[in-house]
Amino acid sequence: MSNTTRKVLSMMVFTIMFVVISFSQTDSNLKIGYVNFAKAVESYYEWKDLESMYQIDLKYYQGKINEMEQQFNELQSSGATEEVLQQNLQQLQTRVNQYQQALQEEYQQKMANIVSKVTVKISQYAKENGYDLILNENGVVYYNPELDLTDKIIQYLNEN
Repeated sequence: MSNTTRKVLSMMVFTIMFVVISFSQTDSNLKIGYVNFAKAVESYYEWKDLESMYQIDLKYYQGKINEMEQQFNELQSSGATEEVLQQNLQQLQTRVNQYQQALQEEYQQKMANIVSKVTVKISQYAKENGYDLILNENGVVYYNPELDLTDKIIQYLNEN
């Protein structure tokens, strides 16, 4: 973990602790919850479906790569020139990179959409069940907008 990352995480933890302590001193009825966000996402049925789709696509692309590797091996065995082998190897590597990039681009967006859905659902749960603040391992997932101190903090920062 980089030094900058540690500083950011330390600042986040300090801020969360400050907010929780401040809220707990001002309202004894404050309802706070915690969610293991990674576990929630990984347990969500849409995430599991996406993982299955990813494995199918990965096998498809791996099959194509295996075919190309077999063709390269046959070309090697046929006594092709070094120049032809080098060109073929370069094409193989380019194709592998394209497959990896295609998978990454497709699934990165789909994963982000699911993470966003989970966040929305956690917020809905919090509202329906009267939670003021939902924390996860990285910070705040939901907060009651009435508890938002952002404008007051901005005003304070700009005054001092």
